[in-house]
Parts: sequence; C-alpha cells; structure tokens
Amino acid sequence: MNLYLVERTDDTHHDEYLCFLVASKTKALARSYNPNEYSVVDTDRQIQPNKNYHAWVNYEKLDSLKVTYVGVAGNQYSEGDIIISSFDAG
Repeated sequence: MNLYLVERTDDTHHDEYLCFLVASKTKALARSYNPNEYSVVDTDRQIQPNKNYHAWVNYEKLDSLKVTYVGVAGNQYSEGDIIISSFDAG
C-alpha cells in the first residue's frame, strides 16, 4: 500500500478541499477518492451523508488532479483511507 498526495490544480475558493493524503495501491485509484465523504449534521441535528456539498472536483475533472507518490503506507491503513486533508474554511 502506498501513500499519494492528491492536489487540485484548478482555482479553489473558500469552503473547498485543496488536497488530501490517501493510502492506495495505485495512482489511478488514489485519484478516484474524494475527501468530502464525511457526514454532516443537518438542521434537525441528524447525521446525514454529505452528498450535496460540492467541495471537491466534479467527476469530469478528475484527470486535472495532480497525484504524487509520497511513500509506503503503514500496515494500519487500508485502501482509500484518507490520512489527512486540507480544507480552506472561509
């Protein structure tokens, strides 16, 4: 398992992810992950999937992402584990 840094190359704005570090077997798989797969609390204080909040690139723009091999991941990580991400809260 490897570690890859996945970075946006387009213009970013506040409340968007800039990059993330992911454990993945391949560069292609690393490119396919989304750091925005977390849940949010809605107005009723219920946990809901965060599907409507677009803070990462659209599927059509995945090829524009810069993916850099960083090193080998430790045994505690599985495919698709996002180790850390950078979010421009604004």
